[in-house]
Amino acid sequence: MVIQAVADFVHAFTEQETRTLVVERSERDTTEYLASMAALAKYCVPGLGLSFAGRRPIKPADPWFESEAQAASELQPRTLFQIEHYRHAAYGDLFRCILSGTDAGADAISCCLYVARVDGDLKVIAKYGTDPQGGWANRGGERIDEPGNLVAVRMFESPARPDTLPRG
Repeated sequence: MVIQAVADFVHAFTEQETRTLVVERSERDTTEYLASMAALAKYCVPGLGLSFAGRRPIKPADPWFESEAQAASELQPRTLFQIEHYRHAAYGDLFRCILSGTDAGADAISCCLYVARVDGDLKVIAKYGTDPQGGWANRGGERIDEPGNLVAVRMFESPARPDTLPRG
């Protein structure tokens, strides 16, 4: 039940992340872009939303939009592979969510999001990406060196290469 609520939250987050990435690369109206960024930020602790989007120049010109149009059309929501439920010293229930990337056809492990309750609401508190040494590298948010005691694991889908699950 608890893991399913986190899975629902992560699915809603990845849908908004994809919408925001498409708007970032295709919407010329700055107000629309900022509204989409604000919608994404609601899923995250303060400041973390920019690690998912925010690559857009301050005043993009037509050539920038033209170069980004193809990339925007190929984006897809991340695939949720697995959720690990931990008992963490500071957060209590802490969830590590293993996901794919956002590129079309992405079916390999690319990142993990740590999700916890903050002021009663589920929030993404940290983003980690895979690193060349086969582990996780912090890409924003809290630094989670020790997630705590493992409570439960639920697999949703298998990645194309399950052997690529980073250590740690």
